[in-house]
Amino acid sequence: NPPSIITPSCCRKVCGFLREVLNAVLVPPVVAVLVAIIIGLIPGMREVFVDTNGGDGDSPLEFLFNALVLFGRAAVPMNMLIVGGNLATIPSLASIEWSATIASVTGKMFISPAIALAIIHLARQFLFPNPSPDVQAALVVAFIVTATPTANNLSVMAEMGGGPACKQALTTMTFMMYCLSPVVLTGWLMAVIV
Repeated sequence: NPPSIITPSCCRKVCGFLREVLNAVLVPPVVAVLVAIIIGLIPGMREVFVDTNGGDGDSPLEFLFNALVLFGRAAVPMNMLIVGGNLATIPSLASIEWSATIASVTGKMFISPAIALAIIHLARQFLFPNPSPDVQAALVVAFIVTATPTANNLSVMAEMGGGPACKQALTTMTFMMYCLSPVVLTGWLMAVIV
């Protein structure tokens, strides 16, 4: 018999790796989206949560859906509070890792929007030669998303994954992006609109 390449230690390593991947991928927001897709795809299940016939609120679990809608409306103000809390503790200039900060800010505020601008320009030429106002608005919004400072939920992920020092570094980068964003975003919007 030839020696088996599948050994118990190999299986444990593969299982451990798969467990790590699943733990990284199946975070609560992803699980919520997957559950919502499943509920939406099962005939009759969506009507249990959302009144799709008439809008008179007679679905059995519509109260749960309405509560989730209220939480969703509160998400942006809560995120702004988190951003403010993260930006309230800016480190001294001597403790900033300038090369990483400049590289991050340059990538997010200049390189990413430049690539998006090129894609939008190509889309306007080849896909939407005479875009409707809705398509124009969608293209501008898509561009703005690439040119705005990084999302504040990254600081939560940074702290969970790398600890307080990682969160502090990301907070510094975010602060620099917010400092530059009025000037940089105005310039990029002028480039897109013109």
